[in-house]
Amino acid sequence: MGRVFAGQPDLLCHFSKDDVDGVGGSLLECVALMLAPGSSREATLATLRALGKEAVRIKLPVWAYPCILKSLLDLVVEELPGAGGPAVLPSVAALFDVLAGVASYPQWLVERVSREADDFFEQAAPHFGWSAQALAQRKLRALREIYATGTHELSEAELCFGAQLAWRNSGKCSGRIAWNTLLVRDLRVVEDPELMYHEMVEHQRLATAGPSLRSVMTVFRARRPGEAWGPRVWNAQYVRFACWEMEDGTLLGDAANRELTAAIQRHFPAWKPPAVKTAFDVLPLVVEVPGQGPPRLFELPPEATPLVPITHPDNERVAGLGWRWCAVPTITNFNLRVAGVDFGCCPFNGWFLDLEVARNLLDRFNGAEALTTCFPELQARKERGDSSWMDSALVELCRAVNHSFVQARYSIVDRATLTQQFVAHMERERREGREVPAQWSWIGGLFGCTYALWKHECRDFFRNPQYQYQSDLFLVAPAPPVVPAARGAEPPPDDLDQLLSACSSRMTLAVRAWRRRAVERCRRRNLETVVSKGVSSVAVLYGSETGTAESYARKLAHALRLLSPALASLNDAATPHGRALLTRDLVLIVTSTFGAGEAPLNAARFLHPDSPPIPDLRRPGRAGPV
Repeated sequence: MGRVFAGQPDLLCHFSKDDVDGVGGSLLECVALMLAPGSSREATLATLRALGKEAVRIKLPVWAYPCILKSLLDLVVEELPGAGGPAVLPSVAALFDVLAGVASYPQWLVERVSREADDFFEQAAPHFGWSAQALAQRKLRALREIYATGTHELSEAELCFGAQLAWRNSGKCSGRIAWNTLLVRDLRVVEDPELMYHEMVEHQRLATAGPSLRSVMTVFRARRPGEAWGPRVWNAQYVRFACWEMEDGTLLGDAANRELTAAIQRHFPAWKPPAVKTAFDVLPLVVEVPGQGPPRLFELPPEATPLVPITHPDNERVAGLGWRWCAVPTITNFNLRVAGVDFGCCPFNGWFLDLEVARNLLDRFNGAEALTTCFPELQARKERGDSSWMDSALVELCRAVNHSFVQARYSIVDRATLTQQFVAHMERERREGREVPAQWSWIGGLFGCTYALWKHECRDFFRNPQYQYQSDLFLVAPAPPVVPAARGAEPPPDDLDQLLSACSSRMTLAVRAWRRRAVERCRRRNLETVVSKGVSSVAVLYGSETGTAESYARKLAHALRLLSPALASLNDAATPHGRALLTRDLVLIVTSTFGAGEAPLNAARFLHPDSPPIPDLRRPGRAGPV
């Protein structure tokens, strides 16, 4: 080791005398095993692993391995006759490269987790208001835990913020404007598959409990060092429709789930499929947890799998196709990586885009051909060779999907609204000094050139925390067949569920009526009328969760642009400087509600007791502001 220290004196701080003897002896033992004829692969790997653990213990950095092994290679060449010859030296050098890669891998993993943890804590520091000293202490605690165990624990608040950041960083998602409203359920202590199943049912109840769908994530324990997968759900989503192979060789159901259906039938022979098979039979959930025995199968109760019948507003024949789709898209094959820690079982739901459901029905249920039986004009255009018939089929199916979800009182967003929301999200992020990652094929390219998002430049880049798709566990790690435990039906929904459903319908009708009245008022009131009232200064304030109310506020400010109106969120008007906006001649407030009538996040501080007092809103000669 003397040669190493002579060339790299910075390494001395990592070694005591015993460390020098231990690492040096392990290195020489590895070299001897690799060069000795007939040495076993198992013995060599065991020695390399021992060397790697020793290097982690003394915190030997990965960059030191090439320096150490270069000096060791020089020593071998000097001590072994013929080792430096042109025919032998390349092979010996290749062996040393293998030695460096295998021995340094444990330390490389530690350093990678440490780097990602430091990066996350630096992102979290402004959010939690940490001082520089608090940030340094948090990094140090995580580093000590990483070197001791190979991983580290996040607090509940850190996990929640990390999950929200991962949604904000997801380049494929166009609905990220609500990233900071994500409800995160920290269930890392739950490891029993049956308890996990009950929490998944509770997830569905929480997502559908309010007047509109709420984004919810349920996080189970992380993947531990040495585990290949950690806890996983076989199904890619809670609600997956079976694909049955019929006796005549045809397929009935969702073609995307053909392998999953076959795997469940193969591994759970005691499971009995429905006696009368249909194209929309919901598959049971399969939960697999390392150390908790073989995979477990659970039947989801009907209230956890609400389905929406697909009908068309102008064509009754579409209902005759018998199509249905799940109301809540709860995805289960995401891996959430926060601060270098992987959470492979973190079910997450948002709400559907009409184009998603329509595309699935077209691609996986041969929907375009089926629609020609309902729309004779499509069949005629197809027979004439008019290739645009498929585009028209997609438009009609999107209309049907939107109509069906609205009738069933479940949240859904159309393409025009979603593109407006994403543009508003990009503007918000740019005001905060952040660039928005976006995969063009999933964002602008998916919607087409008729929408405003088409002309916005997007750059795809990767930033942690992040969500990533995982391989289907039943394909890459087959499990032995087991007999599932019998599951009883869950209790029926109570009166509260019915009340919330009725409230959802009334809220939808109220919002529509409000929109109609607002449009009529805006049409009646023009700029000349405003000026005639002696208005010379205007402020337009908004509270918006998904960007819709904000877009209306911007349109209103644009209509009043000759008066140079100030445009700000209600939170901006909650600062000492922002309260001055309320003293203008005309103050217009456009706001929405979120969840169960709550204020949007960018309006929550406007009436908060800790905010500066609201100034006197009375105007001379008027009862109040215009």
